[in-house]
Amino acid sequence: MNPGVLTVLRDFVPIRPLTRTEAYRIAELQAARFLKLMQVNEAPTSERIIS
Repeated sequence: MNPGVLTVLRDFVPIRPLTRTEAYRIAELQAARFLKLMQVNEAPTSERIIS
């Protein structure tokens, strides 16, 4: 069974406190993975995908 989108995105986050820099980097990685999972290849992104 394939994991859900949120599970995939949460797997980026280590189980420890993060520095602000680490948190920003993880947010960038999560955003990039989300767009890849949603097959978004160009801007702008539809609001429907995000909601």
